[in-house]
Amino acid sequence: MLDSLVLASRALFALAGFGAGIHLARTAIQEGGLPTHAWGSAIIFVGGLGLVGYAAAPLLQTTSPALAIAGLALSDGLERVALIGLGAFLWKVFGPASKARRLAAGTVAVVIVLDWIAVLRFQAWPETALPMPLAATTHLAFGVPLLWSTLESAMQMRRSRRQLVLGLTKPIVTHRFWLWTLGSAGLFLICLVTAIEQAIDSAAGRPLLAVVRIVLHAGTAAVVALAFFPPQAYLRFVERGARHPSATA
Repeated sequence: MLDSLVLASRALFALAGFGAGIHLARTAIQEGGLPTHAWGSAIIFVGGLGLVGYAAAPLLQTTSPALAIAGLALSDGLERVALIGLGAFLWKVFGPASKARRLAAGTVAVVIVLDWIAVLRFQAWPETALPMPLAATTHLAFGVPLLWSTLESAMQMRRSRRQLVLGLTKPIVTHRFWLWTLGSAGLFLICLVTAIEQAIDSAAGRPLLAVVRIVLHAGTAAVVALAFFPPQAYLRFVERGARHPSATA
């Protein structure tokens, strides 16, 4: 039962991500193929495909083990491409002239690729269980660019709040940085909780951690939906919060 709920929550997040990707792609076309929007769209699409594929591929094991293996390998690879793309995206958007960010983007790529090599060496597909501690370190490696994204967007949110006070930006722009921070933090926590789940020996603790993952996936999906498809009532709430800062984040 819990496994089905985990899969459903991941599918919910992927659906929200697909919607965001379509929105970004449409914006890129309308604005003449703006690279940042096109790049962001590609990252979300690829990551969403990998997320769902990795969860769904084992279901093919009884009917076609070869197809299950191919699906798992492809999905895992897609997730890694998306995470490396996220690192490059953060470098280009937040500081292309920054040597520290360039080094961070390179570090993300190296960590993800080295972990991928280790997985290919030890992963017994279509069985999804990795030997310890590789199972935990893989999820921690996935969390590296997501933690970076959380920190970058949190710093940008603070700068945007100062601009908002001076009337140099719109409330929804500042609010979206807050949503991006929440979304990135949610995904990082999913990686962290999954790593803990893989590392513990206690079978009693795993159902609780699975429930935490379900809540995080569903919550992150809601954050993505609010960021890209906010209802008018929500936009009015954000505007009121800008006039009365204590009412909202």
